[in-house]
Amino acid sequence: MWLFTRFGFFSVVVDPTIKPERNAHGVTAHYNIAIRARVRKDLLLLLELPTGLRAAQPEIVEIPNRDYPYRIYASREELQDIMLCLANDLDYSNFKSMIDEAPGQGQDRHDLYMQVWTVMHRAEEKLLDMAAKAKARLAQPFLGDDDRFEGWFSGRTLPPKVVPARMKSAHPPKKAPNKGKA
Repeated sequence: MWLFTRFGFFSVVVDPTIKPERNAHGVTAHYNIAIRARVRKDLLLLLELPTGLRAAQPEIVEIPNRDYPYRIYASREELQDIMLCLANDLDYSNFKSMIDEAPGQGQDRHDLYMQVWTVMHRAEEKLLDMAAKAKARLAQPFLGDDDRFEGWFSGRTLPPKVVPARMKSAHPPKKAPNKGKA
């Protein structure tokens, strides 16, 4: 999941290489949620949120030459706590305008987010256009010799029915009873 927030940009994923840990009280904790960032400062700002994660002070792991070189690991409960804080922090009516004034963000970050917005706006137009075309195509009646399919079947023959080998051996053809012999 991608999160664009006043604290920065994050990619949140499950890390399948992280195994559950048992704490001193015998409780198994799953710290397999990786909150990844391209900029270390974004994670530092996120850790300032008043959550259990701040109290736990997780280590920011740096893995050079990775798509997201900075990350912290959290449990699902800690992620829920972060999401609740982000929701409670929501006090703006325009994200792009708010970024200009957000601590640690500014005009450079605004310009980058504007590029993302532009790409997604183009995607919206493309997807709406594709949906409208599909809806119009489905609204047309199919008359069998519909010219929408002209050229599709012309000069083509249907392929022979192919039965996979595993199906042949699992279901051998039944032999017709021999009525002529006693």
